[in-house]
Amino acid sequence: MSTHVIHNLADLRTLAAQVLAKKPRVIALTGPLGAGKTTLTQAMGKRLKVAGAMTSPTYTLQHIHPCQHPDYDTVVHIDAYRIAGPHELPALDLAHWCSRPKTLVIVEWAEKLKTDLGPYVPVWVELSLHGDQRRATIR
Repeated sequence: MSTHVIHNLADLRTLAAQVLAKKPRVIALTGPLGAGKTTLTQAMGKRLKVAGAMTSPTYTLQHIHPCQHPDYDTVVHIDAYRIAGPHELPALDLAHWCSRPKTLVIVEWAEKLKTDLGPYVPVWVELSLHGDQRRATIR
């Protein structure tokens, strides 16, 4: 476990690099609204050379992005904020995406899918707000 203070976008980019250096298959992001989950995802997307913008899939639940990186060819960005219950999980096809060797799955609001993500041993990144300061804890 490591904790990082995030002062600016450069710190967030450094955090993205540190998380990706672990070569995860699944990254689980947690934290309150405005903590930086989507911005961190975008920083990882830039590092992975995702083509186009990575916007939050709040209403569509997931976006699939091709990327150009030695470790990954696809990034699946999931936003679980609006997931109403287990009946919506089949649409995400977690088993398929999490079992692909060159696919990275990034899940915002991952605490809502904690049980479902468990078998895939995600890297957990908890973003928190402390006054004007943001912190990230990687587990």
